[in-house]
Amino acid sequence: MNDHSYVIDLTDLQFVKAAETLEQAEYWAAILVPRNEHVIVSMTEEHLRPMPTIDLYRLVSETPQGNGGELPPKHSLITKALAIMSNLPIDTTPVSELREKLGRDLPAPDPQPREMPGEEKKVKDKPITSPNRPRPGSKTARVWELADELGNRAAVIAACEKEGVNPSTAATQYARWKHSTG
Repeated sequence: MNDHSYVIDLTDLQFVKAAETLEQAEYWAAILVPRNEHVIVSMTEEHLRPMPTIDLYRLVSETPQGNGGELPPKHSLITKALAIMSNLPIDTTPVSELREKLGRDLPAPDPQPREMPGEEKKVKDKPITSPNRPRPGSKTARVWELADELGNRAAVIAACEKEGVNPSTAATQYARWKHSTG
């Protein structure tokens, strides 16, 4: 196992960067995916397990539209994700260079750890799924805004496509919105 940090773009479901340290990964996320929802993980099964199976499948699949059948077991998708992560080149750019590239310091870290969308929490011994509303201004937030306005899945996906949002992203975010709003 390694102690490197990996940036995963949750909007476009792709590995973005592998970095030597968490701080470097945070800078790379701010530089490469500033408007997308993302997560920074270490190369452990525990960090990947909370991801929804469909998102893991799209993250590791060469055909992200799906295979038309059942999804592979989650453990095999996690194994494949860990294999991909182990083959990513580790970026060693010094934080000072990343700070200069970004043009600012990063804000102080949030003392509360960030949940992976779709992550299950235990409340009174009952698991509930509580996806976070996406960060305002992101592509995923726009899907939620359109869902709030239109409500209808087909209308939301069509409106998103007109705005340049990937239809798979729109469908995934619509499902998360629907689950979150009931």
